[in-house]
Amino acid sequence: MSFWRSRRRTLWVCAAALILILLLWRPGADRFRARLEQSLGSALGHKVEIGYVSLQILPRPGFNLSQLSVRDDPQFSLEPILRADEVSATLHPSSLWRWRIEIATLSFKDASLNLVRRADGRWNLEPLLERAAHAPAAPTANAAAEERFRFPYIEVTNGRVNLKLGAEKMPYALTDADLALWLESTEEWGLRLRGQPVRTDMRLSDMGILRANATWRRAGDLRKTPLRMTATYDGAQLGQFTKLVYGADKGWRGTVNVSASVSGSAEDLEIQSEGSVDNFRRYDLVTAQTLRLAASCSGRFSGWPRQLSEILCSSPSGDGSLLLRGKLGLVRPATYDLNLNAAKFPAHRLLEVLRGVKKGLPEDLSATGTVGADISFLSDGGAATWSGSGGADRLVLTSSVLQTKDGSGSITLGTVPFRAVSDTGKSSRGKAGKKAASTPGSLTAGLLSAGNAVEVGPLSVDLAEDEQAKFHGRFSSAGYSASLSGEASIQRLLQIARAVGVTAIHPALEGDSKFDWQASGTWGAFAPAHNTGIVHLSHARAEFPGLNAPVEIASADVSLTPDTFKLKELSATAAGMHWTGSILRPRVCPETTCASQVDLHADEISAEKLNLLLNPNIHKQPWYRILTGNPQQSGAALRGLSVEGTLKADRFAVGELVAEGVTSQVKLEGGHLHLSDFHSNVLGGRHSGDWEADFTKDPPAYVLTGALENISLSQLAKPMRSNWISGTARGSYEMTLSGWNEADLHTTARGTLALFARDGTLTRFEPSGTLKFGRLEATFTTGESLVVVSEGKLENALGVYEVSGVASFGHKIDLKFVRDAGHGFVVSGTLEEPHVGNLADETSKAEVRKASVPDRDR
Repeated sequence: MSFWRSRRRTLWVCAAALILILLLWRPGADRFRARLEQSLGSALGHKVEIGYVSLQILPRPGFNLSQLSVRDDPQFSLEPILRADEVSATLHPSSLWRWRIEIATLSFKDASLNLVRRADGRWNLEPLLERAAHAPAAPTANAAAEERFRFPYIEVTNGRVNLKLGAEKMPYALTDADLALWLESTEEWGLRLRGQPVRTDMRLSDMGILRANATWRRAGDLRKTPLRMTATYDGAQLGQFTKLVYGADKGWRGTVNVSASVSGSAEDLEIQSEGSVDNFRRYDLVTAQTLRLAASCSGRFSGWPRQLSEILCSSPSGDGSLLLRGKLGLVRPATYDLNLNAAKFPAHRLLEVLRGVKKGLPEDLSATGTVGADISFLSDGGAATWSGSGGADRLVLTSSVLQTKDGSGSITLGTVPFRAVSDTGKSSRGKAGKKAASTPGSLTAGLLSAGNAVEVGPLSVDLAEDEQAKFHGRFSSAGYSASLSGEASIQRLLQIARAVGVTAIHPALEGDSKFDWQASGTWGAFAPAHNTGIVHLSHARAEFPGLNAPVEIASADVSLTPDTFKLKELSATAAGMHWTGSILRPRVCPETTCASQVDLHADEISAEKLNLLLNPNIHKQPWYRILTGNPQQSGAALRGLSVEGTLKADRFAVGELVAEGVTSQVKLEGGHLHLSDFHSNVLGGRHSGDWEADFTKDPPAYVLTGALENISLSQLAKPMRSNWISGTARGSYEMTLSGWNEADLHTTARGTLALFARDGTLTRFEPSGTLKFGRLEATFTTGESLVVVSEGKLENALGVYEVSGVASFGHKIDLKFVRDAGHGFVVSGTLEEPHVGNLADETSKAEVRKASVPDRDR
């Protein structure tokens, strides 16, 4: 028994080894290569080249081919029509008993298929299909062999389909392609395809999957072959899809899903399709509401003439519908005859679409009403014409940003008519139109000259009670233009700006306005509209963060261009200071900072009034700002401004010191103020300086430098309320200060004043009374509320005195005048009541005091 068991085990081992050998053994079969190349070439009608052939015994007998290449017809391309690194051909086992080779399956791995279309419209696959249509073959699924060869089941895995137009290789391709082809019945073929569309000239992602199933029957003429096909394209990201089609991301987002079915022949196809885009929005509208665009279409394709006819596309919404009918020629020049019909289409649906394409619209903006239209578009290959009309009925826009004092938060537009217009003489802009469009300010006129457009209005718009405006719009294939003019309160005008998505400027402003506004632009690339117009403000009041008082605007003209925002003819008052002039601000800033250009003139600038306007320490917040928790910070009004330009003032007052005819170049950026070329008439002479202020610090800090020419010393003494000096002087100064009020400035003042005077007097500064001098020069250094006099020299008829000492901001003085040989005098007390003593007496008193001090105390 053990012998038989051992023998049986040996047999099983040998059988398993034999099966394993047959599964893995691939004996070379180069002697079959020529026969296979000839057989395949004869079947395909193209030259076939095979690199290597090996036999396969198990699991099914067959051949393994490598480096297979099918040459194309030179009339189409010099490249192979098909290339594959690995090909597996399995045989029908039953055919082997009949001593014939009959291929059951033909599997291609990593194959590359080139589809080529000649200039005459013929494809390189057409001869293959025609040959297959006339070749007798049995269905692929037949189990029993017969005289006819059974058509093999052909499959391609992980393949690639390339597209060529003539000699030019197109960037479009189908990758990761799985394809299957078989003969369903004696007269009917079947095909299945799955793949991912790509562009070879750029990287794409989220391109979705294309699937297709098709069947067709034999026919004597390939173009009359009966055909049925269904196809789906799912999961493509809209931005990547536009990149695939146009070569650039058009900026739209959403998920594309398309399905279609066709039936008929290549010359006459009936088409049914459905398409949708889920979560449609602009790329920069991250918080846009979920929006689904969907439509279903049907039509008929004719091979001659090449056109789509019987087009019917519908997009129902609620009780309304949107229909597109007509026909479309597929040859150049383009021809079409289309009709767009809208019946009771909900206005809120159009607003949802607008919300997905327009930035800045309020989240709660809603619309009620319906839209109806009947518009035709016709072109015979030359000039195109638009005709028809429509309108919105009972249209009302509602949003919290439109809230008025009476509680209404809406604008009732009522009936809004529009019509399609054509001017074939202006269907192309011509030289005049191109010239107008080249100038930004003339863009509106250029677009208005476009031949075909849909015009809205002129329409009367009730902005509020007793406030009306006129609206007119024009929308063409090239672009759009719109205008709005009338009178309204500034608050209402700003509300409307917010409601239509203009969010750039919304100051706390109230008053009256008269406006004439135009906007124009072109479609595509999300280019911003070119806004122009004039707004006249009157009796207006504006509040700005960081200012302790409102700005009262008596009148001003706001001029808006595509590039600038200009406030001109300004007449305004802030904290009792009256200002006139202009302010020019760029609307598009090419750099990090965007400075406003100013040319302002003030009747008077007062340091005291500036303190009341800007000092946060004296600002009394309204009770409602306590609730909002928005306290003002030091210099907040200046930190967010960037200003350059010219500043003028009739008077500039710092305490009792007054300058007249002030002019300066001003630059304010990030809370740093610089007044350069600061010139004025002061103290009967001229002043020129360079002043800087840093409002990012709390309190603000100042650095002042400048020069004085021909000033009157008697006028300098007047603010001190003591007529203690006279004469004419010049000098220069450097000083640092900080604080908001005069007391802080006096306390923190540090700096020097170099003064040179001539032909003057010092009243009560000499034992005999008035001290005259021909020349007086000294350096005054401030610090700790004191002024130190050093390097002083006074020259008169008696000689030259060395002057030194100190003085306080409270007018107390302690000065010493020393002439040669120790002669001189001292001045103490105050400027108003100075005490003059003999220098020798003061020296003796000092020596006596020094001698009376004990040694231990010295």
